[in-house]
Amino acid sequence: MHLNLSHETARASTFASEEASAFECDCVRCEHLLIGIFRLEVVPELLALHKSVSDVRGIVEILTGKAHSAARADTQTLELDENAKLALSIAEQIVIQLDFEIIEPRQVLCALASEYCNESREILQRMGFDFSSFDISKINLLLPRKEELTVEEIKNQISTWAVRAEMAEKQGRQDLVDSAMNYKAEYELKLRDFQQNDDM
Repeated sequence: MHLNLSHETARASTFASEEASAFECDCVRCEHLLIGIFRLEVVPELLALHKSVSDVRGIVEILTGKAHSAARADTQTLELDENAKLALSIAEQIVIQLDFEIIEPRQVLCALASEYCNESREILQRMGFDFSSFDISKINLLLPRKEELTVEEIKNQISTWAVRAEMAEKQGRQDLVDSAMNYKAEYELKLRDFQQNDDM
């Protein structure tokens, strides 16, 4: 994937790779890109949240069940997962349609705040982010069609969100518990719909 990144966006990408290593992930995910942009301290909308990088890492720990350790951070560049690639693809399309030349951190944040990037959007919601300036609904995006989840994938999601709710409860974060339970309920509804359609 060849992208015309600004110097700051390239730095954020490097930071994201370090964060992925620190979370013991073998690829860069949307939440790592988000932390990378936070570490730049250049996007006014993020600075206005008055949240530290540690705050963001704490939310990621609760949502993913993985602990952050700076000692594990590696400088080797990791590959992007499919969702992170999608985020950068959206950022690129935003840049093209705005007739800009390079992808700045704000366009990447715009993509990470979109409905196409659930993990990073959830983190931003938890921090009270104002999404009004980041509405990309009027941008004509060319996106790959999402594949339907299999029954096994839906069950995995239900299990994952149940675990996240338990972890959030241990941390005393009722807001994250409620959010995780809402996602769990959504997947349980999808599973019921899937099973009803299968019975017909």
